[in-house]
Amino acid sequence: MLGVERLDGIMEMLKDGQAVSIHTLSKALYISESTLRRDLAALQKEGLIRRIRGGAILAANNRDVPRLIRENEAPDIKNIIGARAAELVHPGDVILLDPSTTCSYMVPYLPQHTDLLAITSGLKTALALSERHIRTMVTGGAVMDNSYSMVGSHTEPLLRNVVADAMFFSCRGVTMDGRICGSCIEEIEVRRMMAQHARKIVFMVPSHKIGREYFYTYGSLADVDEVICDEPLPAAWREMIGRNRK
Repeated sequence: MLGVERLDGIMEMLKDGQAVSIHTLSKALYISESTLRRDLAALQKEGLIRRIRGGAILAANNRDVPRLIRENEAPDIKNIIGARAAELVHPGDVILLDPSTTCSYMVPYLPQHTDLLAITSGLKTALALSERHIRTMVTGGAVMDNSYSMVGSHTEPLLRNVVADAMFFSCRGVTMDGRICGSCIEEIEVRRMMAQHARKIVFMVPSHKIGREYFYTYGSLADVDEVICDEPLPAAWREMIGRNRK
């Protein structure tokens, strides 16, 4: 298991806020206890977890796996999804992009030197867009230091006056019954505001996120118009997509 995958696996097992023993983590992730201790030390140094006797628990102020870890998770898959998503964007469109790393992977494939306008709540996504000379606006709001996303009531004034052609977003997990989950309620609220001001809602989901469940629910597959995944979607999902959008 690669280092990034190990760290993500540890955070996944700690997501419920309960203490987990080193023995349990080691057995579940198929890694040695010595390697696990080094990983736990690294996560504690970043302020993400707290070591306790014989195990670990999420730090009290931790809300999500930091972007630095998520950026390097499944890059090949995210590139495929990003390229497919960009094919849905046309010159002159107004698009909304959430702060997810999956969404940022579509930036290199977006059309340049057109009157495309991208609005995002992600600082890193905004920087990537501007570096490609794509017209960019940010929603504003309070910056979350582990994800570089902007959240809070200050995002509403801008979004309230927008009518976007499409909104693109991802998540931390999607359950087998189609619930779209995240671990940060503030980011989910911004996504909901974006969805209210977009004609089309596109959900970008890498296959390794299927079957994962987190604290909060954005909505379900019935609330989106299109799903882009690197693998064929379950039949039950295909029947559910867009049901509430008709």
